[in-house]
Amino acid sequence: MPSLTHVMGVRQRPTTLLLTAFALLCVRASAQSISIDRIDPPHWWVGWDEAQSQLLDVELLVEGAGLDGASISIRAEGVSVVSDKPASDPRYRYLRLMIADTARAQSVVITATKGKQSTSYGFELHERQHGQQRTMGLTPDDVVYRIMPDRFANGDVSNDVIATMLETSVDRSEPHGRHGGDLSGILQNIDHIDSLGATAVLLSPVLESNMPVSSYHGNAITDHYRVDPRLGSVKEYRALARALHDRNKRLVMDVVFNHMGSRHRLFMRPPDSAWFNLWPAYTQTNGRVSTIGDPNAMWGDRERMLRGWFDASLPDVNQDHGHAAIYLFQHIIWWIEEVGIDALHIGAYPYCDVFVMRDLCRALRTMYPNLGIVGEVKTDDAVTQATFADRRGDGTERTWLPSLTDYQLYSAWHEALTEPSSLSSGVGRLYTTLSADRLYDKPGNLLIFLDNPDVGRFFGMVKGDMRMYTQGITMLLTMRGIPCLYYGTEFLFSQTEDHGAISQDVSGGWERDKHNMFTVKGRPGSVAKAMSLIQRLTSFRATTSALTSGAFKHLAPEQGVYAYARYDQTSTVLVVINVDKASRTFDWRRFGDIIPASASAVDVFTGKPFDLSKAATIEPNGTLLIHLR
Repeated sequence: MPSLTHVMGVRQRPTTLLLTAFALLCVRASAQSISIDRIDPPHWWVGWDEAQSQLLDVELLVEGAGLDGASISIRAEGVSVVSDKPASDPRYRYLRLMIADTARAQSVVITATKGKQSTSYGFELHERQHGQQRTMGLTPDDVVYRIMPDRFANGDVSNDVIATMLETSVDRSEPHGRHGGDLSGILQNIDHIDSLGATAVLLSPVLESNMPVSSYHGNAITDHYRVDPRLGSVKEYRALARALHDRNKRLVMDVVFNHMGSRHRLFMRPPDSAWFNLWPAYTQTNGRVSTIGDPNAMWGDRERMLRGWFDASLPDVNQDHGHAAIYLFQHIIWWIEEVGIDALHIGAYPYCDVFVMRDLCRALRTMYPNLGIVGEVKTDDAVTQATFADRRGDGTERTWLPSLTDYQLYSAWHEALTEPSSLSSGVGRLYTTLSADRLYDKPGNLLIFLDNPDVGRFFGMVKGDMRMYTQGITMLLTMRGIPCLYYGTEFLFSQTEDHGAISQDVSGGWERDKHNMFTVKGRPGSVAKAMSLIQRLTSFRATTSALTSGAFKHLAPEQGVYAYARYDQTSTVLVVINVDKASRTFDWRRFGDIIPASASAVDVFTGKPFDLSKAATIEPNGTLLIHLR
């Protein structure tokens, strides 16, 4: 792919050039001082498996003062320097080390020498903790629970305000402000996650986001090797992972490759200006994801899609830059090993370089065969969405991305429950959307959801109608795919506008809250019913293989009635949804031989036997869930 240099003739804005020149003058003025102030990654490991031998070769971003013209040497056993390259900015060096497969855990002494002056830095090599990867993965057997940490529960008030952070206040009345939720709060309420039947927890980004406003969502990362101190520390992050693993649950890390926060030191003073996609003037992405696979798209439109910025506070990272790509790749490895991450959710996936992401996913799946990887793909059509999914074979058509977010099904669900039905709208749209499963090798690996941090709350979208809510939750937990429940959906959160308001606080997560929704006593009747519905369905799902690995077949909608079956050799599950405002009848014979002749049927919601020999009457916005054995 041609670089922006060919289009615009520049890679740096004038301000960047002036800052670089000023930095050079400052360095020369203090040439007598030399120091190593920081190394990324902070430490590394020995004891890699054969499939991970590539990780014996690690590139360190060495940062300090007076490093230009210095010579770098190391003192260690079984570790050697492969290369030592100065970055464009004299504050940085790219130091590449090769670790022998027989090397032991130790402190590698890295020394920078310049004339008569020298400085040393201890870089630690740790022994890997192999056992923490026993839960690694993400499959249709899972039910994912997604959390915005700042809004879930405040378990440690001492970290609410950190004096060194740019956003220093806590104001729960401000939708875009910080509210004080943290990792300790999640750990203290892990029983609630258990009670929902969730088997995996996906947290919104937890790395440092030291931005002056709206840092609560975590997408503007300002340090790739530090947990945001207002959420906790690596210690709390590791404790949460351990607690989840002890309950046989997985921890999913939300990672961002496309951009950083504008207050990141690597943007404010980059090793090389080419680390970022810089334009002569601020240029926002056009959001045209379809240009990636569109044979008719103009090159300029595709470039703006990939290299334009989401926001002026989110500089776009140039993954084509080898050192930037290595930096991002290694920070993922670091968190997997340091904390025990089981799966990744990669935000803004289509906006990243296609080929770099392909290589990254392939490398990760080779090194960690069970690692779950979900790409966030938000687009307007099924063909474009499917472009990013992995395919069979070993050719260039493979993306190596095993799972992605199913925004098409999300949109179809909302339309099915809120719009009149026709051949192509309402449940007609839902039927057509699922017909596009032919575009995927494994549609069962798609991450499916009713809401998330970027869209309105499902209960609000269906206008607070509990019958429609039941239909949505039933489909979420019985449809093909990996179901993902956004925190608060079980509490009937209903905000549909404004990202900050959508991610509201859980009552009971803060000490002075009047009601504690985490307890049975603190839930109003409607919330208690919603919780009971989710608990019944997740329990049913956990014990019914037809819902996790069985085949999926659906019937063409008629008069607002949509029906589908999940089945395997042990059982069959039938789901019938009536979105019409009138009662409708449904003839079970439409399922043909999917229904075994000698099967006994039970209504999952009532627990009572169900007669399939006669047509069923389904109330307006009614739901039938039948289990056959």
